[in-house]
Amino acid sequence: MQEHLVVTLDGKDYLVEPGTNLLEFIKSQDTFVPSICYNESMGPIQTCDTCTVEIDGKIERSCSTVIDRPMTVNTVNNDVKDAQKEALDRILEKHMLYCTVCDYNNGDCEIHNTMDAWGLQHQTYEYKEKPYEKDYGPFYRYDPNQCILCGRCVEACQDIEVNETIRIDWDREHPRVIWDNDVPINESSCVSCGQCATVCPCNAMMEVNMEGNAGYMTDTEPGSLAAMIDLTKKAEPGYGPLFAISDSEAEMRKERIKKTKTVCTYCGVGCSFEVWTKDREILKVQPSHDSPANKIATCVKGKFSWGHINSDQRLTKPLVRKNGEFHEVEWDEALNVIADNFTSIKEKYGPDALSFISSSKATNEESYLMQKLARQVIGTNNVDNCSRYCQAPATKGLFRTVGHGGDSGSIEDLEKAAMSVLIGTNTAEAHPVIASRMKRAQKLFGQKIHVFDIRKHEMAERADRFYQPKPGTDLAWLSAVTKYIIDHDLHDKAFIEEWVEDFDEYYKSLETFTMAFAEEATGISRSRVD
Repeated sequence: MQEHLVVTLDGKDYLVEPGTNLLEFIKSQDTFVPSICYNESMGPIQTCDTCTVEIDGKIERSCSTVIDRPMTVNTVNNDVKDAQKEALDRILEKHMLYCTVCDYNNGDCEIHNTMDAWGLQHQTYEYKEKPYEKDYGPFYRYDPNQCILCGRCVEACQDIEVNETIRIDWDREHPRVIWDNDVPINESSCVSCGQCATVCPCNAMMEVNMEGNAGYMTDTEPGSLAAMIDLTKKAEPGYGPLFAISDSEAEMRKERIKKTKTVCTYCGVGCSFEVWTKDREILKVQPSHDSPANKIATCVKGKFSWGHINSDQRLTKPLVRKNGEFHEVEWDEALNVIADNFTSIKEKYGPDALSFISSSKATNEESYLMQKLARQVIGTNNVDNCSRYCQAPATKGLFRTVGHGGDSGSIEDLEKAAMSVLIGTNTAEAHPVIASRMKRAQKLFGQKIHVFDIRKHEMAERADRFYQPKPGTDLAWLSAVTKYIIDHDLHDKAFIEEWVEDFDEYYKSLETFTMAFAEEATGISRSRVD
């Protein structure tokens, strides 16, 4: 196989690795090509046709072209520009530009940015309003009149989250995105992972909390806002002046909106994203392609479960109990009360009379400070974390089997595996982003999923095989299957010889765990396990 291929881009030669996506290569050379439906986390969707270029004399989509041969690519000739303009005009036929008063005018709207960068000044096809109202779910909303039918949300739901709720109904006179068999969002099978809102290139699918909060004029009363939108459209002398105004307004918004990169603490997957805040109020959570654990994937907990932070019932001052009742106090007084009590207990009973438990919702840095307070200030090693209560058995088991308390695999390994076995875990509830990886591998790449659980949950419903053992009998079938593997010479002898200690003793301990014994103990027929 060739190490590099010659690609001539707008008259200049480049050496490119075979298999490189053409659009990604063009972008890497700081060459502008529109690409409204393309998202690097999902790959080519091929609906907008804005990324067309000339390849060896033919107009083709760059998003779906893989560089597998030497080629000559032109991004600037008249035929290319005509094809791109036609595609952009068709998009604006479905989308009204009222950028200055749009909630999504924050510098991230790909329609606005593309039209501005391309230099489109006037719309060839008149915008056609659709006969639909906005549809609101608990956390996001869909505006059919702004939807360009790019299919990003469908791809995210069908093949990234793999909840398979969203699709486009192309049979309508006015096609639109629908949920399940055309039911409102609130009545659908949507799990509110929020990925549709994350990948939407415009304001069609958007987080509810962004409405009326993002810009200087977006909190205008709906009737007045509609009038402002109409006026903006009618008074528009051309997109250029309109974009200049909205770009200025977007820059002003950026000064008000703070973006903080953080890691979700709801579970141990380690999803990272940016939290958008304005005046200490959260507007939304936005993942990015470079997030190592989750990329653009989120679940309802990480994407939307932060309402308690903005809640007007949240405590903003410490409470100290006085005469049997709580009273608000300033932080200095509260910290003095804590310090006095700690000091009193330590002096009277010794430092080990105190113990500290860190929250599983705390960050690693906060937990580190907790143990530092305990060990260096108080002088005790009585430090714990509430996660230990559920994680300790797994940690101990890992220490005894693989020598350390962490898994040796990676999230990527779960996607690449030919088969996954889930034992006593509903991954779709506990770690939804991991479940999405596995569901995607099963759907797109043929991974087999086997589930052993006393409950029939989502992963059991999706499993290629579901086994429902009697409660408390996992040890019986696991030991029996292990014995069966060894008895039939199916184990990896070389690996065991090099890495496993006391294997013979372990094998002897399996003597009573026959398949017949496991069948009787678990209620799972031997024919299903063989």
